[in-house]
Amino acid sequence: MSKERFQQIKQLFTRFVRDDERRIYIQLGALYGILFLTCIGAGIANLASGVINAGTAILLFAFACFLDLVLHLINGVFYRIGAWLFVSEVIGFFTYFLIVGSPGNAATIWMVLIPCFGLLLFRKKMGSIFVGVMFAILAFFSWIPFGVSLLQYEYDPGFIQRFPFLYIVCFFLAFLFESIREHTYKELKLAREKYEYLYDHDALTGLYSRSGFQKQFQWDEPNGVGPVALAMVDIDYFKGINDYFGHLNGDAVLKQIAGIFLKIIGESGTVCRWGGEEFLLCISNVDEAVGLCEKTRLAVHDSLIELNGQECRVNISIGLTMVPKGQSFNRVGLVQQADECLYQAKESGRNRVVSSFYKDLQKQE
Repeated sequence: MSKERFQQIKQLFTRFVRDDERRIYIQLGALYGILFLTCIGAGIANLASGVINAGTAILLFAFACFLDLVLHLINGVFYRIGAWLFVSEVIGFFTYFLIVGSPGNAATIWMVLIPCFGLLLFRKKMGSIFVGVMFAILAFFSWIPFGVSLLQYEYDPGFIQRFPFLYIVCFFLAFLFESIREHTYKELKLAREKYEYLYDHDALTGLYSRSGFQKQFQWDEPNGVGPVALAMVDIDYFKGINDYFGHLNGDAVLKQIAGIFLKIIGESGTVCRWGGEEFLLCISNVDEAVGLCEKTRLAVHDSLIELNGQECRVNISIGLTMVPKGQSFNRVGLVQQADECLYQAKESGRNRVVSSFYKDLQKQE
C-alpha cells in the first residue's frame, strides 16, 4: 500500500471516529450488510442439511436485514425506522431460537453479543433498553416456571439457570466500556473544539485570527464575486504606546479598540486581527462601507483610554477597497490593494480613511 493511500484511509478513519452520529450510521449499515450475507449463507446451509425450520427462520432474518439496509440507505426518518425494526427483529430472532433451541446451544450463546453491539450502536440509554428487553425475555424462559415449560428444547438445567448471569456480566462490561468511550469522546470533542477556536481566534482580543479570517473569507477559493468591501486598519504610532506605557497597556489598547470594531461593524461584517496592531474589516454592504469606516475612526478617536492613570486618545488609519456587486476579484489582490490604501492614509497624515474601488490588475496586464 502506498503512503498516499494509507494517509487517505487514515483521514477517512479520523472523520469516522470524530463524529458519533456518522460512526453509528456507518456501523449500522455495515452490520446490516454483514448479517444479510452471513444469514443468507447460513440459511441455505441449514436448508441443504435438512434443518428446514432453522433455515427458514435465518433466511427470513436475512431478508429483514436487507430491508433494514434499504431503509438505512434512503436515510432520513427511514434510517431510524430501520434501526427500530432491526431491534425488534433481533429480539424476535433470538427469542425464537431460545424457544426451539439449536445444536450445542449455539444460537442461544450468540445472545451475549447483544449487550456489546446494543450499547455500541444505540448508546447507553436506548442500548440499555434494548438489552434489558432481551434480558427480561431470557429471564422469563430461564427462571420462571411457566416460561421454562414453553421451551421446546431440552437445555441442560445448569446452563439455562446460569446463562442469564453471563448475559448480565456481559452487559455490565459493555456498559463500563461504553461509558469510558463516551466520556473520552466528549473530552476529545471539547478539546478539539477549543483547539479549533483558539486556532481561528486571537487569544488577546477574541477576534478572528488570520487563519480564522481566511476560513470565513473562503481563502481556499482564490477568486470571488462582489459585493464586498475590505478595510485594513492600523493603530497610529502604536510602537510609541508600547515603548512609553509598556506592552500590557498596549494590549489594553488593542482590546478596547477591538471592542469598538465589533460594536460598530456588528453583523455587517467580519473583524479580524491581521497581526500586531493591524486589523481587517470585511464589510458585506459596499454602500455603507465608507460610512462605517469613518464612524469607526471617529469612535476610536473619541474614546478615552486610561493608560497608567492618564486618559489618552488613540487614532487609527484605514485603507478601504470596495468591490461592486457582480465584479470578480482576487482575494490576495484585494488585501494588497487595501494595504496600499492604508499606506496612502498614513502618508497623507494618518487618522483618516482612504478608499478606492478594486482594480483587477491581472486583467490589466
